[in-house]
Amino acid sequence: MSAFEGLMFSASSSYIAVVAIDFGTTYSGFAFAFNHKEGEGGIHMNRAWGHDQGTATLKTPTSLLLRPDGQFDSFGYEAEEKYANFICGEDREYLYFKHFKMALHKIRGKKIVAS
Repeated sequence: MSAFEGLMFSASSSYIAVVAIDFGTTYSGFAFAFNHKEGEGGIHMNRAWGHDQGTATLKTPTSLLLRPDGQFDSFGYEAEEKYANFICGEDREYLYFKHFKMALHKIRGKKIVAS
C-alpha cells in the first residue's frame, strides 16, 4: 500500500498551503509552501529556532514543558532553557519531556496519565 494511496491530488487544488512536520526523536521541524503559481514562493522553514540561545537552526529539540496544571508551556529550545533555569524545586511542579517520540509508539491506543 502506497503512502499516498487514498489522497486526492488536483492541479487546481483549493488548498492555500502545504505543510510538512518532522516530529523527530531528538529534533523536530516544519516547512510550508503556499499554493501559488508554479515556481513562485518556494519552501519556507523556521530559521529562528535557537536564536535566543545564540544559534540558528532549522530544527529544535523535541522537548516539551507542561505547566503544573498540565497545560502547554513551551517546546524545543525554549522548554529546555526554562527547565534548566528553574530554582528551588520549581521543576518538580512542571512536567518535562525530552526525546519522548519513541515512547508514544509503545503506548498507541492507551491513555497517557502523568504521575
